[in-house]
Amino acid sequence: MTSLRLAQVASAVPSAFIEQQQASVLDAGLTVLDAPCGFGRNSLFLARRGCNVIAVDIDHERIRFVASRISSEPRLGQNIHLAVCDLNAPSLPFADASIDALLIVHFVPKEWGSYLAMLRTGGHLLFETMGGQGSNYLELPCEGQMRKLLRPNFRISYYRERPVGPPGADAVAVKLVACKL
Repeated sequence: MTSLRLAQVASAVPSAFIEQQQASVLDAGLTVLDAPCGFGRNSLFLARRGCNVIAVDIDHERIRFVASRISSEPRLGQNIHLAVCDLNAPSLPFADASIDALLIVHFVPKEWGSYLAMLRTGGHLLFETMGGQGSNYLELPCEGQMRKLLRPNFRISYYRERPVGPPGADAVAVKLVACKL
């Protein structure tokens, strides 16, 4: 399969978790940061539902691909803003309390401080790690780590974690929805 065809397939279907959870927390008009946006599957899905999406990725080619998808659906251009950004930089180019919802799918930030600070009070975090295939379990949180991280300042409305990796790895795949207090 060509890389363009793979990108088209990857951008066509949003994360099932995001699709299921978005209706309860992501109203039209909200500013949603999709970091990283990859090939835009979640960004495009949310923009079509009226969210104002900031789609960010470190990969220039992926951002260009999302831009090409937007050009084929011109009305989406009003709802999606694209940026190239190193998502593991010590600080991110977004002001504190400037985002209504933060979408992080298949990426685990090395430092959570900037991410959690950019969410406004009442804003939602939707987080889904990768599944633990191959050696990506090495990048995943430990059991209970995400609950502990969010506990003081967030109300968690949905939380699932499951062990992944070889026995004794202490790595978990996580899906969660939390609201900043």
